[in-house]
Amino acid sequence: MEKMENKGIFPLKMKELDPVDLIKFIFIKFWVVLLSIIIFGSAFFFYTALMVKPTYRSTFSAYVNNNNTQRADNSLTNGDITASQQLVKTYAQIITSRKILEASADSIGLDVDYRKLLNMVSTSQSNGTEIINVSVTAYSPEYAYNLSKAIAVTAPEYLETIVEGSSMKIIDDPTFPKSKYGPNVQKKTLLGIIIGIVFALAIDMIWYFTDNTVTNEKEIEESFQYPVVGIIPDIESITKSGYYSAYRYGYGTSQQKSIDNRRTK
Repeated sequence: MEKMENKGIFPLKMKELDPVDLIKFIFIKFWVVLLSIIIFGSAFFFYTALMVKPTYRSTFSAYVNNNNTQRADNSLTNGDITASQQLVKTYAQIITSRKILEASADSIGLDVDYRKLLNMVSTSQSNGTEIINVSVTAYSPEYAYNLSKAIAVTAPEYLETIVEGSSMKIIDDPTFPKSKYGPNVQKKTLLGIIIGIVFALAIDMIWYFTDNTVTNEKEIEESFQYPVVGIIPDIESITKSGYYSAYRYGYGTSQQKSIDNRRTK
């Protein structure tokens, strides 16, 4: 049967959720999802690739020891290892303190506000061990490398005076960044695609629940609270479908002959 639009004579209720019907509706309106993916994915890709300034990262690692004095047998107890692992967290906080960061920047002639330095420097513990990783992220590879190198020289000296009886030894020297650290264009583009899908599905959901188009007799009964006593078939679709469809929709012999005569002319 043909679609029937509500013209405001009879108020239609908002559709109830029918999961199967909703999935079919989203499938029919899949172009909305596809268009949203293209728009959001492209927007995130081009913005990240063209507008976001690239960053570079230089990293060094160091071994933290809670005891800077050696025993006669050069041995370490389990207590020493556990204490050193706990000390890494303390060192991580101290390394990003104003005193160490500003001293490191001054040593290479950098006049940068402490808050900017704090945003550039990050620390992490390597797999719960006594090893600490210190990274410097900046817009210039030279800037990141020089500051990382300055911290690697300054931090051990300051830490030994602040945390008495402990030591910090550099394992891997700061690396000069040869490639960009960020932004990650692929991840940002994927994020845009996900946002596009969510946005499109939300639009489809609103469209589904607010669509008052009547497409079958069941929706008429539910919307208008009147029983359907008969259905007028689409004559044009019947004539196109041939003899069998005409009989299926209740046409008799004379009607079919009339149809066949028109088709043979």
